[in-house]
Amino acid sequence: LDLETTTLNDLMSGNDFLDEVRHGFDLIVAADVLVYFGDIQKLLTNLSKLSSDTAFLIFSCERIEEENAPASGWKLQISGRYAHSKSYVVEAAKNAGYAHSKSY
Repeated sequence: LDLETTTLNDLMSGNDFLDEVRHGFDLIVAADVLVYFGDIQKLLTNLSKLSSDTAFLIFSCERIEEENAPASGWKLQISGRYAHSKSYVVEAAKNAGYAHSKSY
């Protein structure tokens, strides 16, 4: 698996790319990445497929307060970046198979 040539399209489609990862990664870090996605469910689900059973997923995102969040849980901001409600992010990660550890 050559991570330098892997594209976002490879990650989002899953398919053959995910088959190459046999044992999974123990740590996935996505700093300043989720702000470019509205609906993060598919992304987190595919990251989960890349993870070992005991993996940690560490990421950052811009938060929108629950009372200001639309029903989707995410909103495109004027900056062109997406903000996500904490409850949406926790639920999406849980649905992807991750256990919630800490959030700030």
